[in-house]
Amino acid sequence: MRKYFSFILIGVLVITAGLASLSCTKKQETKYIAFYSLPAETIQAVQTVLKDRFPTIEKSFEWRIIDPELPVVSFMEQNPQTVFVFSSDNRGLFEARESFIRHPAETFQPLPSTFLHHFFTQEDDSSSYAFPLLLDPVKLACSTAVAEKLNRGSYMLYEDFERIQHATGSNVSFPLACAGGIDEQLFAMISSVASMQGLLLNADTATALGKNPDLHTSCPPVLKTVLDTLVAWRQQGILHPEWFRLVEGDVAIFMEFNSTALAALPLSASRRLKREVLEHFTTMQLPLPDMLVKKNMPATTVVWAQAIQTEEEKFPIIGEIRSFLYAQETDELLARAAHLAPVFAAAQTEDAEASSGRYWAASSNMVIPFLGDAACVTAAEKKQLAESIRRYLEVNGVGY
Repeated sequence: MRKYFSFILIGVLVITAGLASLSCTKKQETKYIAFYSLPAETIQAVQTVLKDRFPTIEKSFEWRIIDPELPVVSFMEQNPQTVFVFSSDNRGLFEARESFIRHPAETFQPLPSTFLHHFFTQEDDSSSYAFPLLLDPVKLACSTAVAEKLNRGSYMLYEDFERIQHATGSNVSFPLACAGGIDEQLFAMISSVASMQGLLLNADTATALGKNPDLHTSCPPVLKTVLDTLVAWRQQGILHPEWFRLVEGDVAIFMEFNSTALAALPLSASRRLKREVLEHFTTMQLPLPDMLVKKNMPATTVVWAQAIQTEEEKFPIIGEIRSFLYAQETDELLARAAHLAPVFAAAQTEDAEASSGRYWAASSNMVIPFLGDAACVTAAEKKQLAESIRRYLEVNGVGY
């Protein structure tokens, strides 16, 4: 009997070890598709499009959300089974570029030449670590009645920001509004004003700012010029006095009840407004300089990167997904699913706003990330930088 139980025990141990080995092997073979610094709506759009094209994708891949407090470099080191990363084009992703393949030059040919220029590096080899997919540009929503007074159709001039105060009359409380209480939109506004003035915070200066956001000790001249412009607009009554604390709901109410004539907001934020509100506003491009070298458009660019050494011979689906992501048809599908602008030059767009966003990028020298993405690696760094900027704006720059 004792011998009989010994055989049973040995059998159980063998089966347990086999199951553990199988589980370990499965874990090693399971690959990751990761997302970093993207809103939930965009993540869902990417997942939906991939699952529609590859119905069995979740048998080969797990979806992973990279902790915004964790540098991408650290995530890639800790998760070598990661194959694809979808992200906004930002400093964190750039610093992890040695983990990613370089996309062939021919894959960029269907895109506007704008995307051959890169904010973080001008080196051809280093700048092709990520391939563009979608754009979330800053737009101006101008009251159609005010646009007619200014004799403007699809664009404004920089001088119009001061003229708009006279064009609105006494019915409008504050001509210009922005949801600067949201960090991303605060950064978007700052980057927009810099671009309108033909200014560019270079990559090295941005890096230093992200690591040391104390504007008392070090405020780059470009950033100070922009902040002082925003302070002046606030003091002149052009910009809402609490614009750097407003949220999207505030701006939406101002637009609905004609309390503002002009709103600066990303395309994604515009999509969340009521259609009946947008019907009374005209979409306009930021007034960028005429000189091409200074014509840099601020926008969030959604990109994808593929990790080096991903065992494609074992997982042919990896190559299939890569080919799918290079296709114009995929760009169109993703743009419709995410309600953003496509990047391919000949892509069919969902509507006039998406078409305008793509055109603005194509006609610019370079698409630049918003200040937070340009300067910061983690969410904590972004928060500290945003708080430092709000302190400057709150006291109108006095003491800085």
